[in-house]
Amino acid sequence: MKPNLFAGSQLAPVFRECAFCLWDVGARGGVDPIFAPFAFAIDAVGFEPDPPAFAELSSSGRWRSEKFFETALGGPDTGSTLNITSDPAGASFLKHDVAIGVRYGLDDLFQVRRTVEIPTVTIDHAMAELGVPAPTLLKLDVEGLELDILKGAAEALKGVVAIKLEAGFMRHRFGQPLVGEVIAFLECHGLYAVDLVDQMRWRKRPWAGDPYSVKGTPPYSRGRLAQADIIFLREPRTITPGMARPAALAAIGLGYFDHGLELLREGSDEDDNFLQNAISIASKLYARARGRQELRDSIIHISRLVRSLTVGLNVPPRNS
Repeated sequence: MKPNLFAGSQLAPVFRECAFCLWDVGARGGVDPIFAPFAFAIDAVGFEPDPPAFAELSSSGRWRSEKFFETALGGPDTGSTLNITSDPAGASFLKHDVAIGVRYGLDDLFQVRRTVEIPTVTIDHAMAELGVPAPTLLKLDVEGLELDILKGAAEALKGVVAIKLEAGFMRHRFGQPLVGEVIAFLECHGLYAVDLVDQMRWRKRPWAGDPYSVKGTPPYSRGRLAQADIIFLREPRTITPGMARPAALAAIGLGYFDHGLELLREGSDEDDNFLQNAISIASKLYARARGRQELRDSIIHISRLVRSLTVGLNVPPRNS
């Protein structure tokens, strides 16, 4: 979605008043763009424990402010050994199940090439020690450590109004919690799963799955759901009056306008005609941007589908 989409809208001052702070835990490659439509109203704090990945982080100029910490966040019982795989995107503080990598032809994400000893701290400890605002928005991409980190954030979660996290539908690492465990934990803290925004489906080899065909045997198969990015938002009954506006604006900033309006109505007895009108205009703005994005994605999808139906998509070479 377009960065700072709402910066010139009537909602911009309302977003700024909310004083959002995004903690991006696992910030390899930069701060997650899913919150970018209202980046101008967000102080972004990125955490990346892998030294080479941390060294590549720099300010994008997109956010109200950006800070990065070479700090590893974990839970009360998280170990200190970061296992870095051939593809560093698979790095984890949990031990990898190499058999899963072999089974799905994804050895680079499971074969550990080096380890780094990095002490971890909880989110609650980091809040007290780092001198940055408490998170109101949270993003976790921590390769199986989601529940551990959330368990170390009992205080922080009281003020969090939106979360994006990646969670597994299969145990890629030993001791890794699955999606259901994460959802159940966050519901106890007033945050509920509202959407899957990205799903990874794996075939027995790293080939394209449904609806595509490849130049391999068998050419077609559906893939197994392996992991997904999930959006969590506050439910109306879980918010306090002081939390209503930031919770609503976070939902709206992510495109969930109906949900945002529910939160506003729950948190206020007043009928703010100006705000309602501003939200309606912002919804049309978001719809146009989302429609253009979907059109571009559809053109790419159709082009790829035509190649799939005619000659089949290429398959990646086997790992050497």
